Amino acid sequence: MGVSTTHAELPAHLDLEYAKHAEKVCKTLDIDKSKHYDALSHCNIVSIQALGGHEGTCTAMRSLYSKAERYYRVGKAFSVIVLPTNAFIQGCALSNLVSNTSFAPLTVDIMIQCPRVTPAFFIDDCRARSVADTSEECDEDLIATAYLHFDHDKYSGNKTNFLKSAVTSNGPKKRRTK
Repeated sequence: MGVSTTHAELPAHLDLEYAKHAEKVCKTLDIDKSKHYDALSHCNIVSIQALGGHEGTCTAMRSLYSKAERYYRVGKAFSVIVLPTNAFIQGCALSNLVSNTSFAPLTVDIMIQCPRVTPAFFIDDCRARSVADTSEECDEDLIATAYLHFDHDKYSGNKTNFLKSAVTSNGPKKRRTK
């Protein structure tokens, strides 16, 4: 988990270069989560903890966020104090912590069940890259990763936006035979 999935570009470039020189296949699965902050709920912190999130961190997030007072400023005018009840506030550092923490159990699951896959997450952008000997192995990795995402969605409240999700591929160049 970094500042953005753009930070995954250098490792991705290195994986692609490795795949090219080692005659391996590299495929990437990009998944976008729809309305990520609206979908995450305070009660989902319990699910994050059930999925393996650190108990102390989850308790702190729940107590801090449930007592967070916010107001909105438009020009020089301020709104009344608002208490968030069913979603996280986009742009709030605590919301980013909750978001990243919600993906921690998924990251562990991907790394255990799909060892050739390198995952990267930032807010609602998820990227998984597989480097393998064959295209079929990459396909198996990315299909398994997608199923892990769908299982994670059930518990985290996230929803996959299929219209913004994609798979890209880079295979070894064919050698010319004489």
